[in-house]
Amino acid sequence: MIIVIDKTDVPIYAALVTAVVTIVGWFITKALERQQKRVEFRRSYIQRQIEEFYGPLYSLVWQIFSSNSLQHLIVTQCALNSEEREKVRNYFFEMHFLPLHTRIREILETKLYLVDGTEMPLSIYEYLTHSQQEDIQRQLWTIHRVSTIAVPGKPFPPKFFPMIESTLKKLMREYEISVEQLKSGYSASDRAMAKEADAERKLMQRVAEDAR
Repeated sequence: MIIVIDKTDVPIYAALVTAVVTIVGWFITKALERQQKRVEFRRSYIQRQIEEFYGPLYSLVWQIFSSNSLQHLIVTQCALNSEEREKVRNYFFEMHFLPLHTRIREILETKLYLVDGTEMPLSIYEYLTHSQQEDIQRQLWTIHRVSTIAVPGKPFPPKFFPMIESTLKKLMREYEISVEQLKSGYSASDRAMAKEADAERKLMQRVAEDAR
């Protein structure tokens, strides 16, 4: 079927085609802008998770491990009597373990909303139980000389540091991807969509020119 366009209608059809091209371009542009804003928001949130939560926790827990290893070496390999070993343990607790645990609890108290995901990892509850109990029992002995040796302490949760480390690595990968997306302007899928829309606009423009 051949459609014949009256010459007097050519300007109208050309104007309609031009309008459609303009509208399609506007919607494509807005879609790309919304996508870029989503990427920017996600990148900003991930940056906060890394800088304010997982990054500091990773560093602080690693310092606890490092201090504990050094304490073990001093106590086991140096020629110390029982009183000297107790002084070493007290020193490490007061000057290293206690401040580090205090800083970790402060982060968990004030930045818990930055936890990745919708559920709280069990290892966080286990860590808080371990840290609080250790602090209380230690102070009862050092300040009041009240022995609580009959109450077994909670061990440092073995899954706490791996949880922090794996989540930090995941967030750093996501952050890098979001940065690359912002550098390019939009994602590969957006570029494909824009390329397709551009080809469509060019086709419609040719139709408009032919109609003239």
